[in-house]
Amino acid sequence: MTATPQPLQPKTTVTVVATRPLTDAQRDVLDQLYQPILGVAAYTLAVVLWRQVSLTPELQVSLNHSELLTLLNIGMNPLQEARYRLEATGLLQSYQNQPDRLPELIYELKSPVTSEMFFNDDLLSLLLLETVGERQFKRLKTHFLARPLNRSGWQNISRQFLDVFQLDGRLIAEPPKVIQTTKQELAEQEPAANTLPNAITTSTDFDFSLLVDILKRAYVDLDDIQKYRNVILNEHVLYDIDETEMASLIGEATDLVTNNSILIG
Repeated sequence: MTATPQPLQPKTTVTVVATRPLTDAQRDVLDQLYQPILGVAAYTLAVVLWRQVSLTPELQVSLNHSELLTLLNIGMNPLQEARYRLEATGLLQSYQNQPDRLPELIYELKSPVTSEMFFNDDLLSLLLLETVGERQFKRLKTHFLARPLNRSGWQNISRQFLDVFQLDGRLIAEPPKVIQTTKQELAEQEPAANTLPNAITTSTDFDFSLLVDILKRAYVDLDDIQKYRNVILNEHVLYDIDETEMASLIGEATDLVTNNSILIG
């Protein structure tokens, strides 16, 4: 049963917590993409809450709402509406503590999603478009898009990961338990925090989107392809298999009954 929220009062106590600091890249997304859809009060509330938790090494601070009202210079109703906006956009989770326990509320700050995830989210991108208009939307898109490079005439002489670092191939095929456990723990975390590729994948120029586009025309379960993304990229590094060849190998190894690949499924 959902708890009945207690009326918010200036004396209501709250502990604000975060699981990790706000990075510069996340602050840029907050400033450029979230700010227009949040409005002044909600955006300022987000900034104030992040600043408060950043003042402590454990990323946790306790205060009452009268302090927030002073910091924001607004009334209780605008503060509550600002909180609702942060909750609705995934930037804040609010919890009510046990009866007769302090603090009465817990605010858990959530990191902004990446710019790619923001633009790929239909609700967030549509709200941004309706708020700022098409011209500003395109400016923001350009700001966050990777800058294209004309590489014609360039010869890539970069070393690959395994050209430089020596690892036991058996350990790559079956990583030690501590690595598997760590990856499982990371996978269980919030999606927005699970966006950085591992060391091997960052050293490649493999176009995973191209692979997926090719396999859309084959009898392949695309969910499996995404699930085993790192395995595929590691195979690319180990054996220098390009996107077309990888698609062909996966297609040839796919069980036409289950659509699961024998290579990765």
